[in-house]
Formats: sequence, structure tokens, C-alpha cells
Amino acid sequence: ERDVLVRQLTPFVRIDGSLIKFDQYSEAKRLKVLKEIETTERSESQILEIKRRNKIDGFLDQAKEAHKRGETSLTIEIYGEILKQDPENVLAWLNMGNVFKGMKRFGAAEIAYKRTLEINPFYLYGNIALAQLYLASKAPEKALDVLRSVRKWHSGDSEVSLYMGLAFAFQKKADLAIKEFQNAIRIDSEFGLPYYYTGVQFFSSRPNISKKNLKKFLVLSS
Repeated sequence: ERDVLVRQLTPFVRIDGSLIKFDQYSEAKRLKVLKEIETTERSESQILEIKRRNKIDGFLDQAKEAHKRGETSLTIEIYGEILKQDPENVLAWLNMGNVFKGMKRFGAAEIAYKRTLEINPFYLYGNIALAQLYLASKAPEKALDVLRSVRKWHSGDSEVSLYMGLAFAFQKKADLAIKEFQNAIRIDSEFGLPYYYTGVQFFSSRPNISKKNLKKFLVLSS
């Protein structure tokens, strides 16, 4: 996440006066301006915001650890606390959706994922998570709606092709499914899952092609 990286790097930032040009100023004035810049301190509001964001980062870490320990209720509670302090924290909404999906609380997961996309419609992970949810809840047509929307602004993603292929497979549209799986392989030849699902699609009709793809999947997965 860009904002996390910025906050982590901020304490190490130093101003390099040689990069700043004041051709219209005298040497004495230029040195005075540089000195003022180098001694500039953050405002109180900036410091408070950095502290607030660092606190939220700490909560995100706590939620992650709680989830690893299998403490689902505590995980949801921590994400709820984050969202009280930062209602538009996309990562908290996404992760909470993932927790709900793992609990098979698909309605709650859908609300969380949709909230990520209300905040940022171009959040790729949120779009893919919502499409995965629709596939898990046996609603491939909804998954296709999400993924087709993504393709309007992001056409070259192997995961988008993979999940479109799965949606078509659920609809028994084998030709379209295979086309999407092969497109995913063209985009990223080291992505294993499209080989697996291609092998599954060809399992009965073309066993040699199926075997070749399944072998490739095993190689990439080992």
C-alpha cells in the first residue's frame, strides 16, 4: 500500500539543497531560503495524522495475527475498530470481506467487497475478490459482470482471464472457458492455475492436451 510505504520512509527523508534552483536570487538570499527549508518542521496536524495512520497500521497487523491464530471474532472486532477510526480504509474492508467469505457469510462478504469498490472502483483486488465470491456462491453471471467491467480499464490481467474462464465453465460454455484460460497463460506463462483448468476442460475430449497442461501445472506448483 503506497500510504504505508510513505509513512515508513518519511522519517528518513532529507532535503538535498543542491536539487533546488533559485537562479533569480542572489547567493545570500538563496542560502537563506535553503536554510529555512532545511529547518522546516512538520505541523502538529501532520504529526497527529502520521500517528493516527501508524495506529491503524498496528491494528491491521493485530487483525492479521488474530486471523492466523484462528480467532475470527477478534479479527472482525479489530477491523470494526479500524473502520470506526477510518471508515474508508479499503484494506480493512477487503480483509474483513475475506474473513466473512471464509465463514461462508457470503452476504456480509459481498457488502464488505462492494464497500471497497464504492471507495475505489478501480481497486483490482476488490474487484477480483467480489468476482471470486460470486463464483463461490454459484452466481457466475454476477462474476462476469464484475470482470467485464474491470476489462474496460484493465485488459491485461491473468487473474481476470482465469476467473472469467471459471465463470464460463460454471455456465457449461467450454469454448469460452478455454479461450479465457489460454489468454491467462499468454499474459503470464508462469501462472499455474490456467494450465490446471485447461487440463480439466480437455480431460474427456482431448486427453493428450489435457495431460500436457496438467503436467505443466504440476511443474509450476512444485
